[in-house]
Amino acid sequence: MRGEELELRKTDVRKEIIKYAGPGILGLVANSLYIVVDGIFVAKMLGANSLAAVTTVVPIVEILIALSLMISIGGGIYISICQGKGQLEESRVYFNHGLVFTIGISIGILILGILLRSQIVGALGATPDIMDEAINYFTWFIAFVPFFTLNYALGTWIRNDGKPNLAMAGQVIGAIANIVLDYIFMGPLNMGIAGAAIATGLGPVIGIAIVMPHFLGKKGTLYIEKFKWSWKYIKDILIGGLPSFSIEFALGAMSFLCNLFISAKLGAQGLAAFGVIGYINLILLSVFLGIGQGTQPLVSRFYGQSDLESIQYIYKFSASFSFLLGVIGYGLLLFVKAPITAIFIDSSDIELTNLTMNAINLFFITFAITGVNVATASIFEAKHSVAYSIMISFLRAFGLLLPTLFVMNTLGNSMALWLAVPIAEVLTLPVSLLLWKRDSRETKEQFEKSRASKTLGEKVQEY
Repeated sequence: MRGEELELRKTDVRKEIIKYAGPGILGLVANSLYIVVDGIFVAKMLGANSLAAVTTVVPIVEILIALSLMISIGGGIYISICQGKGQLEESRVYFNHGLVFTIGISIGILILGILLRSQIVGALGATPDIMDEAINYFTWFIAFVPFFTLNYALGTWIRNDGKPNLAMAGQVIGAIANIVLDYIFMGPLNMGIAGAAIATGLGPVIGIAIVMPHFLGKKGTLYIEKFKWSWKYIKDILIGGLPSFSIEFALGAMSFLCNLFISAKLGAQGLAAFGVIGYINLILLSVFLGIGQGTQPLVSRFYGQSDLESIQYIYKFSASFSFLLGVIGYGLLLFVKAPITAIFIDSSDIELTNLTMNAINLFFITFAITGVNVATASIFEAKHSVAYSIMISFLRAFGLLLPTLFVMNTLGNSMALWLAVPIAEVLTLPVSLLLWKRDSRETKEQFEKSRASKTLGEKVQEY
């Protein structure tokens, strides 16, 4: 009977994974298109130098996404844990604190970004020939930061409120609007690189307009209401969201470090090639991150219910599925790298085209392993194992990547630089698996102690 019950439970969990992970993947891929479509239109309409300018600013975009996810996922974890315990009022307190904090910190970033725009773009590694365009793009993009961050936050919280399809709709429609506006602003209206940034900024505005009525109309358990401010909730949200920040920040940090080494060794051409790789990487990573964000409400809820078996099942599914998608993704890239490269780069520029295609072969060779590392860090985050999730992201983005970049940079062949990220991912994998094994043991002991304490309390109460 126990085996039948377990199999039935797995079937129920599988259905919930599909319900949440599918829209999570599609929604996050759609969000990544905000940046990718800019790159395509900029490359085709404005040229390689303009693409390099946008590429220079992309790390800031990724860092802002990381900040948005830290607040939204941090709040979402506590929302789902409270929901798992039946504490719906407490879940709304976390939601409202997160909403106000997101708006406040976004306005602060907007002000600082405008005041320090030249210094920020210079620190990102913009070369003199692309500096003006990079500053122009950055200025217009930063003007929409409050909408950009709020769109990510509301999309996450609406999934926590049991509406993953509505979250996906907001993200997908916003992405489609961005594509249309990119064409209008850079085509008929001839607004140049500023048009690309404005289109990217307006996409999230449309996404917010789609999902906000759910919260304003009290259509779920989460809605806007009066609350008493307490920094305790903000502290919980930020600590809970640190792993999410580190996972997404890893992408920004990786882009920043690679920008510095590639621009020093290969110049603007290298940056243009890395721009293409960065856009491909953003979309493929969005699939892995979408699995993690999609299953976060489930893992957090099961954690609140002390259901370790369901958490372990979700991890096995996420890691295996991510590995499989990584293998398929790399295989497809080998076949379609030429047409993908042609989307961004003029086919007459043979040298840049060849550089980009050769770099794709090397950069994505261990992408299946990247999927496992991201899946492990995401599950750690959802079950509030903060330190372990951050450790994985730190190793991937800095601890192992930086020394690997230095080593590859010393080699005579400049193409060796493109292997730095794959090597860092491979070296991170055994750490990820060992941490998961250790965390499972610690969580089991924690749940057993919690159950024993509850049982003892019930006996004392009966007595």
